[in-house]
Amino acid sequence: MRGTEGLLDGVSDLEGAVAALLGQLDPEHGYLAVMAYLDRLVQAEPADVRPRLAERTGRPTTFGWGPRFLHSTGQFHKGGPAVGVYLQVTGAPASDLEVPGRPYSLRQGSSRRRRPATPTCSPTTAVPCCACT
Repeated sequence: MRGTEGLLDGVSDLEGAVAALLGQLDPEHGYLAVMAYLDRLVQAEPADVRPRLAERTGRPTTFGWGPRFLHSTGQFHKGGPAVGVYLQVTGAPASDLEVPGRPYSLRQGSSRRRRPATPTCSPTTAVPCCACT
């Protein structure tokens, strides 16, 4: 688990991380975005969390399979008001690919680009949610 600096201080489990994230949600104007970068056919369970989180928070909650959501709700996350909190769910890559003309693989390049606030199951707050920012 990784999150915005300080968000997960003293947190040792996923339940605590989600509670810390939801604690950052503006009760009047905020929204929660759940983004799953997984195989949606093999690992479909994350889609089931959106209604439960919406009920728990009482706030609008979106769910998208990455990276395909970037062309729909992702535009709101990037260009809308900075009132969202973002939960990114990722898994370990099943395979790796060489990047033509580069001294690193896709997995290595992804790890190098990753900011501290872009985690494996990453609770982040008011931070652009995609690598294209």
